[in-house]
Amino acid sequence: MRILQVSAEYFKPTYVEDAITLLQKGQVIAFPTDTLYGVGADLNNEDAVQKLYFIKERPSDLPLILLGASKEALLPYVLDWTPLAEKLSQKFWPGGLTMILKKSFKVPDFVVSGFDTVGVRVPNHPVLLRILEAYGKPLATSSANISGSASTSTGRHVAEELYETELALLLDAGKTPFSEQSTLIDLSGEIPIILREGVISCETINLEMEKLI
Repeated sequence: MRILQVSAEYFKPTYVEDAITLLQKGQVIAFPTDTLYGVGADLNNEDAVQKLYFIKERPSDLPLILLGASKEALLPYVLDWTPLAEKLSQKFWPGGLTMILKKSFKVPDFVVSGFDTVGVRVPNHPVLLRILEAYGKPLATSSANISGSASTSTGRHVAEELYETELALLLDAGKTPFSEQSTLIDLSGEIPIILREGVISCETINLEMEKLI
């Protein structure tokens, strides 16, 4: 594993190039987000996605999340972008809200464990956003930890836990802005369901949804 020390103020263009090259070669990289650290791979490369599952020891029936540089980058991967999704994205993106929606044909089944839905988010971290913008499409991602262990908000903990795995690169930006996971809401059905409360409270989400009614 190669470890690069980065920050919003110190992020060499060559670091972006290194990350992009590894992703294009089917490698898995780790990076900071605004919530916790994540790992990501090219969403169209099945071998790379399977490597991500292997590194995390993640059960194959648990889908991955797409992280994109913008709403526009994620829209092609969503079948039905609802008015509520638009409202919540305007309020909370970039940021700590992951929305589950019906997936389009552009999302491979191996990324979402065969489900007809996909979780999408625009993170709010300058290091990751620069990589996503340069890569030109979303990444298939999960938290940077062994499945079942606690997710981490520091690069040091990622390095300790995943050092002996096939992880190719860790972009270590120290501690993430929030030491909490993203809030997860399912918008794929008729009734929105908050599946996990994270950095954005259920109360805050519900208040925004009430404005649309």
